[in-house]
Amino acid sequence: MDKLISLNNEELQVARRLEDYFSSSDMTFREKVFHALLIARYELEGHHFSNELERQKIMDFARVLDCLLQKTI
Repeated sequence: MDKLISLNNEELQVARRLEDYFSSSDMTFREKVFHALLIARYELEGHHFSNELERQKIMDFARVLDCLLQKTI
């Protein structure tokens, strides 16, 4: 991550997942969060989920990403 920000446990887990998924060092942490949020929104808007539980997981993930995006301003 670019700078130290205060994260709760859920945000920290998502941040680690983002760092693993977007392994490029050319992207800032904020860019990684932004792109992950775009992907999550695309999945929700396109109904790219198989059931309600999966939709809820994507919504929760997007919520955490939104919080992370706000913290990296």
